[in-house]
Amino acid sequence: MKKPIKTKHKLGQIIAQRQLRIRFGKENYDITIQIGKPKHHPEPDLDWYVLYKL
Repeated sequence: MKKPIKTKHKLGQIIAQRQLRIRFGKENYDITIQIGKPKHHPEPDLDWYVLYKL
């Protein structure tokens, strides 16, 4: 299994998660998708942003 990629952003509270299994040829891959709770953007001209993890 590969090591997770390090990031400077924290996902925070997870509001949705899905697990998928896909097949390419004879290989199966398990994929997890996580969606974080929307947050106010720190820039005053921008509204909201959502972090996600695949």
